[in-house]
Amino acid sequence: MIAATKYDFPQKLDTTSKVITSAIALGSFVPVFIENEKAAIAIVVLPVIFLFGLLTWNYKVSLNEEELSLHKLITKKKIPFSEIEKVERLPKSETNRMIRAFGNGGLFGYTGLFSHGTHGGMRLYATSANNMVLLFLHNGKKVVISPNEPENFIEALNKHLNHNT
Repeated sequence: MIAATKYDFPQKLDTTSKVITSAIALGSFVPVFIENEKAAIAIVVLPVIFLFGLLTWNYKVSLNEEELSLHKLITKKKIPFSEIEKVERLPKSETNRMIRAFGNGGLFGYTGLFSHGTHGGMRLYATSANNMVLLFLHNGKKVVISPNEPENFIEALNKHLNHNT
């Protein structure tokens, strides 16, 4: 068992996510200056969309002695190391092969269910298309995250996986 050490890997937004997030944030205020019925709807809808994106934003991945945790502002998803079969880097060129089935494609990152031409269905908890890492779980599911330093993350996770097998 690895000593009780915790590793934190921030997930920063890529340029596309920053632009989309900023546009939604700024767009939330524009309808205030327009007087019509559609503006009234936008005054309610855009801030709700922004708030939902903020609350589901996966800002950090951490590793402790037993599990990988995906941190959001109000919740945390935990994946025990025993459920992870292997991990590999997903090159930027491969992200173009993803199709969003149900999810978010830019507001505070890329989250939800996506399909990939080679790897099939996957769940994304990513913030950057440049740093994607693919986790293969023993149950056949696939999870994608995007730590700022993907190679360092993969090395640290593999140390945990090798200790727990």
